[in-house]
Amino acid sequence: ALLFTALGLVCAQWAVGGGGAGAPGRDIGTGRGEAFHKRSPALGNASPLQDPGAPGVIGTHHDAPVRDRGAALPLILAAVCFVAAFFTKQTAVAGALATGIALVVVAARDAWAAVVGVGVAHRDTPVRDRGGGGGGRTQHAASLRVYTGRVILFSGVYLALALGIWALLDVWTGRAYTLHVWWNFARGSWWSYGLFVKIVGLLGFWWPAMILALGCVVLSVHHRALFVPAAYVLVAPITLLGSGETGAHHNHLLETHLALAVAAGCALGVWITQRAAPLSPRVGEGTGAGRTIRTMATQSFASLLIAIQLWLAFAPPQDWYATQLRPDPEDTPERYLNFMRNTPGEILADDTGLLFQAGKPLRYNDPSTMGPAAAQGFWDASGLIEDIRARRFSAIMIPTDVTRGEQDETGRWTPEMLAAIRDHYVVLYRDTIVTYVPRP
Repeated sequence: ALLFTALGLVCAQWAVGGGGAGAPGRDIGTGRGEAFHKRSPALGNASPLQDPGAPGVIGTHHDAPVRDRGAALPLILAAVCFVAAFFTKQTAVAGALATGIALVVVAARDAWAAVVGVGVAHRDTPVRDRGGGGGGRTQHAASLRVYTGRVILFSGVYLALALGIWALLDVWTGRAYTLHVWWNFARGSWWSYGLFVKIVGLLGFWWPAMILALGCVVLSVHHRALFVPAAYVLVAPITLLGSGETGAHHNHLLETHLALAVAAGCALGVWITQRAAPLSPRVGEGTGAGRTIRTMATQSFASLLIAIQLWLAFAPPQDWYATQLRPDPEDTPERYLNFMRNTPGEILADDTGLLFQAGKPLRYNDPSTMGPAAAQGFWDASGLIEDIRARRFSAIMIPTDVTRGEQDETGRWTPEMLAAIRDHYVVLYRDTIVTYVPRP
């Protein structure tokens, strides 16, 4: 899901930020932007130049039309990638939402500029050509039409693919897919503030990337090329709410990790490639030496932050991360896999991944949904309970010890299911997974 999201962000950045027709740059429509109309001996004060910050938007003097070049393909590719991410993991919607927000922001800014008549002239342009000119208003109105079209194109392709594939899956599974997705978003009753704080606290050692990501958000005010990563780093943390659900773990932090990496990398790239100011600056911009010192200081600070982050990334202080990077060699699933492979017949297991690895059939393949759906009356579990009572399974492997009166706090196995196991099965092995076999 993260790979598809990352690819989608690249395509969206291409469309919004400048990869389609020109290098990324700054916005048009503000006095702080890059040169949009530059002086030319042949053409006076308004030679037609492509705006470096608006891909596919060609800026010409005054009333020349704005044309959209090459943005449709990357937007369609972005929508396809985000749809693939969604169907890989149903919570992976932050990338699509961020892209939509970036496109809307661009359209809204151009709409405002068109209404108030903000000029598009560069600082070099004489005062009489600045602000409120009819050419600037026309330029922004045309740009507004371009970006409004992009919003419609991206959202239309994304929704058509997502809803269309969803409908096909629902037909194929007899509406089971909708039940599965619905239940993924209906687990609020399992939410724990303590667990949420515990897991989100694991982001602490990403503080250098957070500072760089904040810089990306600030820079995006004047750099259209940073709209997508800035929107993504603001939207992605919404997924952290899932880390408060019972059974959650640090995998719920991965999308935020990706957002921080993308935004921090973009901010670093802008700062590192920033050129020092000339020694003879324009009036009102300060001394060239002073601007050069500020540029070098910013580049040094950004480089220091990324160096600290790389060092911290390979020295995580939390045990939860350390066990993933340096797993206990004795805590492997091989003992469970060997048992499954050497046990004939079907096995009912909480970890369906083990069943898949062992080559066992998956009659009941979604315990995370089965128990809660049965408890809420959305799924009839009588068939599963009857199979347990009939001792259909040669073994049952779940993390709960029913002989000690334990209940499954995650809700994956209902009390009725556990009671059936207790009445018709006995414990064979106790480990991190308790293995039951039919009573003789």
